[in-house]
Amino acid sequence: MKLLKVITNTPRPVVKKISAKHWILIERYSVLLVTDEGTLSCDMMPGWLTDFRSGSGVLDVVVPKFGNPIYMAVILCHDFLYSGYVSRLLADEILYQGIRLAGYSRWRASAAYWSVRAGGKWSYYPIEKPLKGIYQHNRLYEKFGWLDKP
Repeated sequence: MKLLKVITNTPRPVVKKISAKHWILIERYSVLLVTDEGTLSCDMMPGWLTDFRSGSGVLDVVVPKFGNPIYMAVILCHDFLYSGYVSRLLADEILYQGIRLAGYSRWRASAAYWSVRAGGKWSYYPIEKPLKGIYQHNRLYEKFGWLDKP
């Protein structure tokens, strides 16, 4: 699947920091991931929680926690998709392609991709696995859809 375009309802998510690692959406944030196989809709409502890019602050040099609007959308959608809406591999590939679409270098996108491939298995929730923690909370504040899927 090839990611062609990222469309958001607002340039940046409107969030409030609620702890050392977490932010909460205070306005709806909708992202359309336009691919060559259809459009994935990631709709996050006020109350949805995020840590933006997970991991140590050491990673900030290579894979920043914050960035331009496309980067921010892709980072949030990656967390969103880890609730089991698509396979883990597809979520990680969308992350890589989205970071490239956002204008970041191949090596930065690769660093992000291999970081989630190495450590993301503990955060991914396939449909048959009960949601826990932030993912269980967020399910109440999110809506996923495939638009125009062939």
